[in-house]
Amino acid sequence: MKIVSDATSDPFFNMVPPGTHAAEIAHEILVHKHHKHIDMYAKKLNTGLVNIFEENNRTSSSISTMMNKYHLATVSPHINSSFIDFLTGLGIPISAKYGIGPSLLFQFILRNSFRELLMLHNQLGIVELKDSFDLSKLKLTSVEEKILRYVAGYIPYSIRNHFRRVKSTPESILALKIVDMWNRAGVERESLSLLEYTNEWVEKVNRGGLFLVTDNFYRLIVRIEITARTVLNTQFLSQYAGEDMQVIILEKLKCDPVVSFGWNSLTRDIENKNLCDCLKLLIFKKWIAIRAYSFVRAWVDKVKHNSSKADAKAQPSLRKVLGK
Repeated sequence: MKIVSDATSDPFFNMVPPGTHAAEIAHEILVHKHHKHIDMYAKKLNTGLVNIFEENNRTSSSISTMMNKYHLATVSPHINSSFIDFLTGLGIPISAKYGIGPSLLFQFILRNSFRELLMLHNQLGIVELKDSFDLSKLKLTSVEEKILRYVAGYIPYSIRNHFRRVKSTPESILALKIVDMWNRAGVERESLSLLEYTNEWVEKVNRGGLFLVTDNFYRLIVRIEITARTVLNTQFLSQYAGEDMQVIILEKLKCDPVVSFGWNSLTRDIENKNLCDCLKLLIFKKWIAIRAYSFVRAWVDKVKHNSSKADAKAQPSLRKVLGK
């Protein structure tokens, strides 16, 4: 309903007809926001848009295919007429006076719905989520994404150094090979990536020693970050009673289906599942050491100083969404 609400205040829709007609229809939909047809149509539209996405959206050819499918959806007579049927089901009469207003509103809803799903798919690699998920909490700002790209590079770098220091065994050799698979320098790159913008800051500060990760590994770190937000928030910390925070976060990450899906996708071709479990646990612990404890330090600093300003070194982890 947020997209419909946005349509009522859209500058173009509030100028002259037929834009104003689209805004009028959006207002009518909001009046019926508790109608059962709303949820039914939203799920139907979401399912149709999900089918547009390519499984591998990192190549220029798959992006082209995906956008072509979206264009065909926008001009499909069947999809457009289904929106008119939806309005009729709500009891909103569509007369000739509205002109192309309904079509304009539908294109607005379709475009913004696709954009929301594309951003989510871009970050997580998935678009089918549980109904209880709040999309606004899954979004990362561009600054957060660039910070996570740096964190995502440090984690395999640290793990690689760990296995280089231990005694050489078949498992440690295999572990090093797996970690190298997450290095962007070790894989053939396409000329276009939907996550390329997240590399901007890392590449700017890189002097040749940073571990630049693949998009798939980066998506895993994003999943971990977002899942941990359900634990790392000021409400939880205000009720904190001395529990081992690492244990709490580890259990959350181990059981979360979003994180599990990302990890299974990353390691599906690796037969040694015991080694995979060991690497997964190392990644979780490295993330906690960097991000979770940084957040706690920022929160403690904020409480000590009774101020909204945190220590400069801890500020990157003190997100505004965690302060709500």
